[in-house]
Amino acid sequence: VRTKRGRVYRLSGMELITEVERRYPMLPIVAISGFAMNPTVRQELDGRRIPFVGKPFTPGDFAAAMDRAIGHKAKLALSQ
Repeated sequence: VRTKRGRVYRLSGMELITEVERRYPMLPIVAISGFAMNPTVRQELDGRRIPFVGKPFTPGDFAAAMDRAIGHKAKLALSQ
């Protein structure tokens, strides 16, 4: 899901992530932002094992974050 300026249908980024996880629990998620990360939000992402990539980023940064997100979902699938 790609949003513009962090908002889609009046949801915050974390609200959007929560909704996507609810609807598609095995979909790997990477959070991306060009804004400074609120420490509370960062703790929430870390606790939910959602990688964060700050802008600007390289293709390698994004690929590494996707690898972490996919790996986390694969471990969840194997544990079920």
